[in-house]
Amino acid sequence: QKVTRGLCSCDHSSTIAAATKMSETAEPQADRKTVCGQERQVTTVLIVDDSAVDRLLAGGCLKDTDLTVTYAANGREALNSIEQSPPEVVVTDLLMPEVDGLELVQEVKTNWPTLPVVLMTAHGNEETAVTALRVGAASYVPKKNLSRDLEETVRNVLAVASSAEADRQVLHSLRKVELDFEIGNELNGLRPLIGHIQNHLREM
Repeated sequence: QKVTRGLCSCDHSSTIAAATKMSETAEPQADRKTVCGQERQVTTVLIVDDSAVDRLLAGGCLKDTDLTVTYAANGREALNSIEQSPPEVVVTDLLMPEVDGLELVQEVKTNWPTLPVVLMTAHGNEETAVTALRVGAASYVPKKNLSRDLEETVRNVLAVASSAEADRQVLHSLRKVELDFEIGNELNGLRPLIGHIQNHLREM
């Protein structure tokens, strides 16, 4: 998908006022919380940006949702946070000192391959988007469109990750698979069959 540098078009004054009440050095969130005596799953979004204003604006776009937002000021800090308490999704700026967004994506894909990462930046173009997706980003959002697209993108990415995790759990319990094919004497039917079996094995 896409990206750019412009401030999120939320109500900036109310967003910053509300967001600044959140501690950016808050303790890692628990996996569950109790609401009205009932235990509920907590879905945590880690927002990574070297700009404090942009960090809070991105978090403000999710403040009226059921998502729990935590923050990191750079890629290195984000990796430490993930190590201590992995979120369900990471939303990161592209251009940052020390560890930039693309490097963060690569580190996450290496060490936490099932953790989705969404890139946001003001400096995006199609080439950057393709590069981001190629190295493993789940999606790409322009900063100028955060208020419109961020929540929907995060929820779509979470839905895909949840579906993939369900598939992994099913495959983990798989004990035996049998494939039975009947082909004629013609060899030109053999190549597609081999390709099909290879794809099936890759999916497993």
